[in-house]
Amino acid sequence: MCDISRESEDPAAEFTIGYLLGPQAPSGVVGLGLGGIEDGFPPDLFASSFQRARASGLAALPHAGETVGPDSIWGAVRTLRAARIGHGLRCLEDPALVEYLAVNRIPLDVAITSNARLKLVDGVPAHPITAMLDAGLVVTLNTDDPAYFQTTLTDELDLAHRVHGLSRDTLLGLQRNALDASYADGRTKERIRAELAAA
Repeated sequence: MCDISRESEDPAAEFTIGYLLGPQAPSGVVGLGLGGIEDGFPPDLFASSFQRARASGLAALPHAGETVGPDSIWGAVRTLRAARIGHGLRCLEDPALVEYLAVNRIPLDVAITSNARLKLVDGVPAHPITAMLDAGLVVTLNTDDPAYFQTTLTDELDLAHRVHGLSRDTLLGLQRNALDASYADGRTKERIRAELAAA
């Protein structure tokens, strides 16, 4: 997955998607992301890039609702036709959005340590992961940027268990959600699904 950096790329230039669809494109790319500063850079600015991505078979995988409210997530699902949302924390402010995400089974890639260290929540205990699960949302647990935030997936699973009380079965369910939401090949998914079943 390759991200457009909202504040760094002129939307009209379509640099990132041009590169991904050009002769120098890296192999194995499955989706186009949208990262960076949300405030002042709504999803609709990048609609053309995402339309080109989808037309070429790439999934729309933007970050939204991390630092600004539900409108960013609505833009991601309505305009970019997001298959998955990075973070999506602020969805809880809009019951209609929560219902839409739950009914349409749009996964939210949650990263507890990242959200706490960026002060998007008032510390790890205040993270809304439990409320998101209680609302019936499809949640996956992630590291965001493991090198930058000095975390691992094991650390995130441990935090979710120790601080938020998520059971082993729930944690396994989050990993099944992540597997289902991934764009890994069928053989890889089967292997990991068998490992999760054995656990």
